[in-house]
Amino acid sequence: MSSLTTVTSFSAQELLDTLGRSWQKEGNDKVVPRFAHVNPNPELPTFHHVSTGKVDTTLKTETRQSSVLLTWKTDGNPIDYFIVLRRIKGKTDWTTIAPSVDQMSYEDTTVSPLEYYEYMVRGANDCEGMSYSDTEVKEGSCKHSGKLDGYVRFKDGTGVPGITLEIVSGEVKTTATTDEKGYFMAEDLSYQKQQSIEYVVTPVSASDIKLEVESYSVTFNNESNYQQVHEFTITNSHRFSGYVMYDGTSIPVKGARFRVNGSEIHNAAGEYVETDFEGRFSFNV
Repeated sequence: MSSLTTVTSFSAQELLDTLGRSWQKEGNDKVVPRFAHVNPNPELPTFHHVSTGKVDTTLKTETRQSSVLLTWKTDGNPIDYFIVLRRIKGKTDWTTIAPSVDQMSYEDTTVSPLEYYEYMVRGANDCEGMSYSDTEVKEGSCKHSGKLDGYVRFKDGTGVPGITLEIVSGEVKTTATTDEKGYFMAEDLSYQKQQSIEYVVTPVSASDIKLEVESYSVTFNNESNYQQVHEFTITNSHRFSGYVMYDGTSIPVKGARFRVNGSEIHNAAGEYVETDFEGRFSFNV
C-alpha cells in the first residue's frame, strides 16, 4: 500500500502574509529574508569643534635687552588662535607682527631700541564666521641702552680671569672684569641721546700683558643694542704641562683641576682644565 503526499502551492503574496514582516518580496515571485544593507565604508558625519573662548583683557609686557615678551590669559574656553598687533606709541595704525600664535606668550624680537611701542593681542575663533576678542592696549619696549660682552684668552684658548677692561665713549667711561672663564660683560651703556654711538673696549692690567689687538670698538644704533666684542688674545704667556700622580705611586690622577691666583682654569670651551686618564695636563698662564 502506498501513501500520497499533497503539495500545496502558495503565491508570493500569500507567503509574505504567512511569514510576516521579516520577509520581503524580491522580483515578481521570489520571497527572501529582509536584511538591512550594511555599507562597509559608511560616510561619517563631520563634527566641528566650536571654539567659544575669549581672551582676558589683561596683557603683560616684559622689557628685555633686545626684545619684548608678551603674556596673556583666556577665560579657559578654547580659542582657535591669537593675533599679535603692534604700533609705535603715538600712532593710530596697527601692524600685525604675528598672525597665528598658538600659545599664550610671544616674544617680539623685531623692536628698535630707539622706539616705544603699544601692543594688543586678539583672540580669533573661526566658526560660521570670524569672531574676535581683544586684550587691553599695553606699552612695551626693549632696553634703551647697550650691552656688550666677550672673552680674554691665551692663544691656546685658556680663559684669563681678573683682567679689567675699560669701556669708553667720549666722556662716558665704565669698566668690566673677566671671570674664571675669561668672560666679561657690560650693560646699561647709554646712547647719550644719539641715534648711533660707538664704545671702545680696551683690556688693562697691572701685569705686563701683550695683546694681538689692543682694543676693539662696537656700535649701538636703532637696529641693535647688543654687540659681542671680538675675542682678545694675550700673546705673552707661559706654558705649564705635566702629570699628576697619587703620592708615592705611578698611578695617574684623572680629573684634577687647577687654580691660579685663586681662580680655576678654564679652556676655550668654557670647561675646567682637568688631567686626562693618564694624569696629563697642559695650559697657559
